[in-house]
Amino acid sequence: MPAACDPWGMSQQYVDPRANTLATDAERDAVVTLLNEAFADGRLTPDEHADRSTRALAARTYGDLDQVLTGLVLPALPTAVVSGMSTARKVVFWVVALFTAPFLLIGVALLLGGDDVGDHIGGIFFLVIFGPSLFALHRWAHPKPDGTRRSFLPGR
Repeated sequence: MPAACDPWGMSQQYVDPRANTLATDAERDAVVTLLNEAFADGRLTPDEHADRSTRALAARTYGDLDQVLTGLVLPALPTAVVSGMSTARKVVFWVVALFTAPFLLIGVALLLGGDDVGDHIGGIFFLVIFGPSLFALHRWAHPKPDGTRRSFLPGR
């Protein structure tokens, strides 16, 4: 596409600004450690491991290190980080639950013990507003251990 037809420069390739940032020795060593783990897992051949390790130790920028790791699946977050995130999510859930529980109780009380139609509608309103949001927050705070989504549909 000619430059005149592309006023925002959208046809140019995206360049990661971090790609030209110089890498440290510790970061090069961390990449070599990842390569060693990939080799131990059988994801790299001996020749490929040697080539990538040499390129990692000679890398000057993050872009060079990213090229060394191309095609490798990076390991998941450490368990401590994941458990810390889930603990924080559970705390958020319980704080929100503490503040929304009275509204849910008011909704139930109005729905079951209301004197007229307006009370019943008010109870339904409280339940419809606060119930699903608390339910969704619970699903966010307590994900399944295998990381898959929960589904209430059979066979899914």
